[in-house]
Amino acid sequence: MAIQNIEIIGRFTGLTNEQLYAILEEEAKGLVRDLKASISRVGIRDSANRLSDSIKYEKTGDLEIRIFADEEDAPYFKYLEYGTRPHEIKTRYRQALKFNIGEDTIFAKKVMHPGTKAYAPFETAVERNREGIIKRVQSLSDLTPEQEDTE
Repeated sequence: MAIQNIEIIGRFTGLTNEQLYAILEEEAKGLVRDLKASISRVGIRDSANRLSDSIKYEKTGDLEIRIFADEEDAPYFKYLEYGTRPHEIKTRYRQALKFNIGEDTIFAKKVMHPGTKAYAPFETAVERNREGIIKRVQSLSDLTPEQEDTE
């Protein structure tokens, strides 16, 4: 349905699919930039930039772009986006887990993790850019065939 609407916009505005794709690609680049910025705004530590570098976009159709976090680069991104429930962490390869609480070093075979809140950097970036994207598409779709002939 969305692709059909974009093709209709192309007919009204006289834009080709390639030109419409270029507009979508610019919107995707802006969304990716804002997504990367929102990672630091919400306080997510990303010292090696693995998380920021994992955010990419790709062409999936003539007038379709998918924005995603590459799970090979940052498999933990989904936990930052959606959060986690409380869960048990057990040792897998070592005799004990090791962590610090204050100045104390703790060793344990298993611990109960309290869960992680959802930071939702994707949702935040989409919401932050939603109005601009809608306005840009509407500015194209507001042109009617009659307006096109007079311009």
